[in-house]
Amino acid sequence: MKSFIRQLQVLFPTLAIAFSPQIGTSSGQYGSDAKTTRTTSFHWPQGKKAALSLSFDDARLSQPDVGFPLFQQLGVKATFYVSIEGLQARLPAWKEAVKAGHEIGNHSLRHACSGNFPWSRERSLEDYTLGRMRQELLEANQQINSALGVTPVTFAPEFITAS
Repeated sequence: MKSFIRQLQVLFPTLAIAFSPQIGTSSGQYGSDAKTTRTTSFHWPQGKKAALSLSFDDARLSQPDVGFPLFQQLGVKATFYVSIEGLQARLPAWKEAVKAGHEIGNHSLRHACSGNFPWSRERSLEDYTLGRMRQELLEANQQINSALGVTPVTFAPEFITAS
């Protein structure tokens, strides 16, 4: 497993590891208010107790070069929030990723980031309106669908901020 995690670090993933002893029990406490108690009948498949969600952004070259073969070898699927420029640069590889069952998500048309960075001032998130972001997301969805034949149903923003 350590080797797997080391290989994943090459790809700069966002890893979400979820362990929930409450799942599959008669009730679980969510939040501090007693009114938020809920009952679930969900049971982990095959007696599993955890889930690992792998997601990557930017459509970096390392994803098709390193990630796709690794995930194929391990029988793992991931979500890729693709930037249009990176998608177009390696379109045949991204088409194969879709065929392999990976999810393609929207990462916006122009990859908006905080204007605190000189390289992102022309697409500063601080200057965006809801209308502008909506338009970029719709346009990115259209371009992704045109290129890959799938329409993203999820979006991941860029969370780079100045420290």
